[in-house]
Amino acid sequence: MSLCVKHSAAAALLLVATGLPIMAAVVLPLAAAPVPGPGAPVLVIAPPWSIGAAQIARSAGGRPIGPTWAPMGALAVFDGPVPTRRIRDLGGWGVTDGARLARLCGVWDDA
Repeated sequence: MSLCVKHSAAAALLLVATGLPIMAAVVLPLAAAPVPGPGAPVLVIAPPWSIGAAQIARSAGGRPIGPTWAPMGALAVFDGPVPTRRIRDLGGWGVTDGARLARLCGVWDDA
């Protein structure tokens, strides 16, 4: 086995060993968080190589409320129950409550 192949294998192993815990620390808490009911803002999270979080929300029947330019996350509102399974089927990583973030971004006021 050449030295280049050994170094490439070591680099790949290092990437997996560091990447998986980081991904688990981000994705698992979001998967366990409760999803709000109809009409409340949710944060749709998607991988950067997907069609984009806003497009995933649209395709699942939601209405993006901001920011639609961010590829990995978009705030959206659904008129009915949030279709978490459909969002995952479209390539999304998950959905979580987005009310606090929507208030901070100035796109939601529930008062």
